[in-house]
Parts: sequence; structure tokens; C-alpha cells
Amino acid sequence: ADKAALENRTKVRLLAIRERELELYVNNCRTMGMVSAIFSGLGFFGLVYTKLDYFKDANCGWHSHQAPEWSECPVGEAMVGGGCQACGDE
Repeated sequence: ADKAALENRTKVRLLAIRERELELYVNNCRTMGMVSAIFSGLGFFGLVYTKLDYFKDANCGWHSHQAPEWSECPVGEAMVGGGCQACGDE
């Protein structure tokens, strides 16, 4: 009887440990999700509410006006028809 009781108590303790590990894992996932949501929100608002005049006036040499490509534009907008939408070049 003592051996069975000892086995049962051990199983219950192991289940409690597994439950605690699962709670910690879920809390860590929630924390990472919250932080990533905050960073993505900040990035989104930074891109949406930045004045486009800044990008029109900025000549930082990131994109070539002779042969622009979408990967070279600092704004990240696709180049259509060989022009930079951010600079207004056609």
C-alpha cells in the first residue's frame, strides 16, 4: 500500500511540475507576442505617419536615379515604370 501511495504522490508531483512548466511557457509566449505587437505597431505608425516630404527632399544616395530598382529605395515602395514613387521621378 505504501508503494502505491508513493507512486501516486510522485505522479501527482510530476503532473504539477509539468503544469507549472506549461504555465511558464505560455506566459513567455504571451510576453513575446506583446513585445512583438508593440514593436510592429511602432514600426507601422513610423512608416505611415512619416511625412513623405522628408523622403522627397532627402538625397542620401540610397537609390540610383539612372536605373532604380525596388530593393534600392529606402521607402520600400516598388518602382513602377522606371521611376521612384518616393521622389516623384518618372
